[in-house]
Amino acid sequence: MTEQMRDSERELIAIHSREAAEVAALVREMRATVARLGHEAMEMRQEVARLKTAAARTAAAAGPSSGPRLPDAIPGAPH
Repeated sequence: MTEQMRDSERELIAIHSREAAEVAALVREMRATVARLGHEAMEMRQEVARLKTAAARTAAAAGPSSGPRLPDAIPGAPH
């Protein structure tokens, strides 16, 4: 009976070890995804800044206009 209990405990420990390894792998994957998304967001902000600059230069070269103006910020978007 004691031997059966030890086997059960070993099995539980093995299961917990596998689960811990799986959780650790998921955490690493999630951290990599967060880092990638942060990098992509930075690239998008830079692209928006470039596009705004290009639009401002084009508008300045065209002279005064009564047309629509680009917003400084998109409502609801992170800054």
